[in-house]
Amino acid sequence: MLKKVMKYDLRASWRICAPLLLASGIVAVVCCALMYFTISLSDLESMIAAMLTVMGFYVIGVVAILILAIVAYFAVFVRYYRSMFTDEGYLTMVLPVKTSILFGAKVLSALVMNVIICAAAIASFLLAVAAPMMLSDISEFSQIWRSLSSMLTSIGIGSTESVAIAVSIINVIVSFVEGIIIVMSSITIGSVLIGRYKIVGSIGIYLAVSFVHSLIMTVCESMFYSYAISSLNIFVLSSAIRTVLAVAFSALLYFISLRALKYKLNI
Repeated sequence: MLKKVMKYDLRASWRICAPLLLASGIVAVVCCALMYFTISLSDLESMIAAMLTVMGFYVIGVVAILILAIVAYFAVFVRYYRSMFTDEGYLTMVLPVKTSILFGAKVLSALVMNVIICAAAIASFLLAVAAPMMLSDISEFSQIWRSLSSMLTSIGIGSTESVAIAVSIINVIVSFVEGIIIVMSSITIGSVLIGRYKIVGSIGIYLAVSFVHSLIMTVCESMFYSYAISSLNIFVLSSAIRTVLAVAFSALLYFISLRALKYKLNI
């Protein structure tokens, strides 16, 4: 049943996000073509004149890619709100599915869609910004890649640097998941507790949760800073604390959201 709910939700979200991601890719291709044409000009004066001409369009294109990615990101949560707390939500709530499975499927589908959106946004930015320079001078990027590879190779497994990199990657992944749970939990709790003004309640809950989250993170980090003996150790310790707290905070919000949904069903 979890797969079926996820499949339906992903299809509905994809119908909304696909046109936005397609538009982002088209804008990235246009930006890449404009910049490549400008860089490939052999005459310096012509290149400067062309750069001044296309720069405005290029900046607008890059900003458009960012805006499209943000709109697609929030469209996933708007889809969750409509499927759970509008007229469509009445149909969703009467499905023969446990509340835990229903909310879990919604969270997982939002996570999958946001991963796709982030990947598409990064690909669009690389296509618009890095691809023109790479196409014009591939040797320079090859040198940069070799330098990065040698630097990563020189870092031994188990060293402080490798631990810092591993902890940072884990922290980014956990923070990404936590951010999605915070938004969806805020929508859930706000919509259930403040039935008439669901959107205002959701925003208020999100601001309150974000404030408490930041306060807890700051207090816990300051408590353990004295145990670090170097700036790198401080970074590793801070990332580790944030990761542990993010997992605990996400689990707490997930549980509260489940209780709120069960309360809504019992009304």
